[in-house]
Amino acid sequence: AIQSYLLCGDPVRALRELRVILGNSPKSNAVPVVFACSDLARKLMGASEAMAQGVNANVIGKELKLWPASSKDAILGTARRLGPARARALFEECVAADVASKSTGIDTGIMLERLMLSFVNASR
Repeated sequence: AIQSYLLCGDPVRALRELRVILGNSPKSNAVPVVFACSDLARKLMGASEAMAQGVNANVIGKELKLWPASSKDAILGTARRLGPARARALFEECVAADVASKSTGIDTGIMLERLMLSFVNASR
């Protein structure tokens, strides 16, 4: 569910959903949120690289398991706008956030907010 908010283009809506997710559990939900972000960034990177090579959108959707159709369209549209270099940078940002969340004393709430805003900016 979080992935649809990552690509909504509305920072207020995305951050509101993040706060709901983080507030729904006594334990930190940072790990599954970072995983969802990384998974989406991986799909965006793969789709943008495949598009740059001229691969058909239906083939990309099947190979990356992009469904339902609304999710597929949103991911492919964002991947097209981003291009391979920006999509790779977004994925690298997710990897760095994952490492930081596990190895530093970083405030995971602020880190996730920044990551969410990176996705929102990418989807515009």
